[in-house]
Amino acid sequence: IGLFTKSTNIVFICNEMKYLFSLLVKRPIGSFLRKLEEEKYKRNLTRQQLKVPDKGIYLSYAGQSVPDKNGIIHGGRVKLVHLAQEYPEKKSLTNILYLVSSAIPQHAEVLVRYLKEKGVKFVWNQNGVAYPAWESENYKITNSRLSALLHMADYVIYQSQFCRLSANRYLGEARVPSKVLYNPVDTELFTLSDNPPSLDTWQLLVTGTHLQPDRVLLILKTLAYIKTRGQDANLVIAGRLGWPDGEKETFDAIRKLDLTGNVELLGAYTQEQAPVIYQNAHILFHIKYKDPCPTVPIEAMSCGVPVIGSFSGGMPELVSDEGGLLLEVPDVWDKMCYPKPEEMVEAVVNIMGDLEEWRRKARQRAVNHFSKDHWLEQHQQIFTGLL
Repeated sequence: IGLFTKSTNIVFICNEMKYLFSLLVKRPIGSFLRKLEEEKYKRNLTRQQLKVPDKGIYLSYAGQSVPDKNGIIHGGRVKLVHLAQEYPEKKSLTNILYLVSSAIPQHAEVLVRYLKEKGVKFVWNQNGVAYPAWESENYKITNSRLSALLHMADYVIYQSQFCRLSANRYLGEARVPSKVLYNPVDTELFTLSDNPPSLDTWQLLVTGTHLQPDRVLLILKTLAYIKTRGQDANLVIAGRLGWPDGEKETFDAIRKLDLTGNVELLGAYTQEQAPVIYQNAHILFHIKYKDPCPTVPIEAMSCGVPVIGSFSGGMPELVSDEGGLLLEVPDVWDKMCYPKPEEMVEAVVNIMGDLEEWRRKARQRAVNHFSKDHWLEQHQQIFTGLL
């Protein structure tokens, strides 16, 4: 209706009504409305007078490199901040579209087709995929979209070898050039603290976007077991408690386990706040199952914080035996698996017994393998080759 009322061209209106009616009678109403939105989006694209330079590197991120209104950027979008600093997004001027699978903009398929018709190259950064344990009913629907975009790409960057393996399993093998590039960290921003926390009270940390309850509740049980050994310990939970009733379940568990004075909930945080959060910790827990290539452990290691996690997903590639301790879990796709709290307690005791050496190794691993500068150099080579 908004489209009709803005036009005074009767012929245009009649043609639009004819087209929309043909869609309505041929497709379900949901598909019809989606198509209508896509057509409106495509018209907006055509009005932007896009210019495709034949020299230089001009990236578009479809607006995904910008933090939200609270200054928070997380998940797959974090790495785009590094790229945008090197290649700022310029409206209506691009020759490479760069999208991340965990931060897909609305109408991405329409955007990709439109820009490729104009001669723009498309780089797809592939993170994880959906699988039965993650989305028991809808994982095939999610993967169908990921697969479509992956196979539209001119170049595919996999965030880890595990990302390539799982994409080949659920999305199909890419038929274009590809490369594994682990997520980066600014090792000058995320660095060792000049005043590390005292060893009298063990400072534990779990951070990120918490979409599964066990990622938090099992760590609370681990903290409770540590206290029963007579060791003073605190836990900071940073990031959004994103599962249904997450805050209520967390507060209930804290009360039940008698941890009220030992747990601090920070909520969501900005990238600027992140280094201090890590620097105030001795150990990071990251037990998400089959996490493809999480940035959180990389940032922690860069701050000299060793990691305790599960031996699954991309974690063995990231943490190895230098950045922390990874605990064995079953390798399956139809259920989530986590280390036992008792095993995590032993890992904490192990690391705290030689913390300075673990801090040194964790920091060195981040510097050697996940430098932002190296990541940007690899991207420049890819972009130059494409153009």
